[in-house]
Amino acid sequence: MNALIFVTTPPSRKATTTNTQIPVAQEKADAANDAAAADANDLNVSMNRGERLKAIEQRIAKLKFDADTKAAAALSAASEAQDVRDSLDALRVQGENRRTELTGSAAIRCGETGRANGASSIKNR
Repeated sequence: MNALIFVTTPPSRKATTTNTQIPVAQEKADAANDAAAADANDLNVSMNRGERLKAIEQRIAKLKFDADTKAAAALSAASEAQDVRDSLDALRVQGENRRTELTGSAAIRCGETGRANGASSIKNR
């Protein structure tokens, strides 16, 4: 059974739109057509049922392996992203603490300076 899947955009839409998504969609459609054609070639009519089933099982095993690899990569990326978020949160807290510390010491200095100015103004009277 040779079955090809064609996914394309209508010519009128393609001709009248300026959307940049169309070429990307067309590339994806072309890739899907190529994959369908490759599957059709792998499972051609001259194969007997056992050979076709074996080819299908091999294809499923490859797809599962690819999916597992991508899932592991996604988990790793998520873990790295969480580590970066934690690091940024720690830096934010450290910055807030430092700001509070500097604001407090600046207020103390302003208070001492104000007292010193007040004392000198009393002496000048």
